[in-house]
Amino acid sequence: MKKTLVLLIPVFLLILALPLGCGPSPVPETSDTGEAAATQQENQPGATATGPKDGKTEADRADVSLPADFPNDVPIPPKAKPTATNKTARMTSVTLETAEPVSEVVAFYQTALDARGWEVQASTGTANGAVIGATKQNRTLNVMVRKGPTDTIITLDLGQ
Repeated sequence: MKKTLVLLIPVFLLILALPLGCGPSPVPETSDTGEAAATQQENQPGATATGPKDGKTEADRADVSLPADFPNDVPIPPKAKPTATNKTARMTSVTLETAEPVSEVVAFYQTALDARGWEVQASTGTANGAVIGATKQNRTLNVMVRKGPTDTIITLDLGQ
């Protein structure tokens, strides 16, 4: 039970804090490929982030892909497409979108995590979203699924 709370508390705090923001956002630099490029912060050496420069998060975007070293044991729904990635030394975060309904995406993860050797530690959800916390060896995976304005949004946070 303690391990479950340790996994879910940071996730719920993150979800609650998202609408609050952190003040005015700096204007992102833009790379030659048209993606917004995050500037490296002193407290996060080696951090990288990619995403569309226009702020759109359409599932049919072709200019964002999974990191080259993204583990193949982390399940990705077949019709989901990446819309943003962020990688630090200890965490990789990937945002995906799919036209599939929330309930189908949650069912996919409940089956696929187990099939790939992940142990689900905690799971909670409603009709509009769900959070699943899982572990495998020395890694943690938090899967957040929520209904977006037009598509289902999936956020995967993989910790080392």
